[in-house]
Amino acid sequence: GQDKNRLIERHTSDFVRTISDEGNMDLVHPANAHIRMGKGEMPDDLEGRDFDGVWKIKHNKKKAIDITLYNRSGGKNGKLTKIRLCRQGDIEIFAEKSIRIHALTDIHVDATGNAKVSAGATAIIEAAHVQVCSGTPPTVNHPWVITSCELIPIDSVCGEV
Repeated sequence: GQDKNRLIERHTSDFVRTISDEGNMDLVHPANAHIRMGKGEMPDDLEGRDFDGVWKIKHNKKKAIDITLYNRSGGKNGKLTKIRLCRQGDIEIFAEKSIRIHALTDIHVDATGNAKVSAGATAIIEAAHVQVCSGTPPTVNHPWVITSCELIPIDSVCGEV
């Protein structure tokens, strides 16, 4: 079916910006990279949904691209912040100043490979209870509990997508 209340901007490169009647906005690169504001994760498939049923994405489908959110407000002397979703699957977060992650409930960091925390000055862990899942406590005077741990799958905190 057609979407009579949908806004569509389509460039000759096949890059598309669309806003649905429900208010979902998609920026879609033809190489299958997109940004969505709204409900759900995937952009709406518009191929064949135009009035004559011939819409096809033909250009730039095989390009490997990154998605970068970049800010250097204030010109050349402004402080740089950047979040980059890399084409090979990595994520980079960079700031010339501080990065703060704040949650009113839990924060989970899971890695099937290595995890590393390094600091140029002091690294501090503040908690009512610290649990180390392997190794030995650094000294007898530290109240660390040494136990084995399991990798527990974490569901998306976003709920239904």
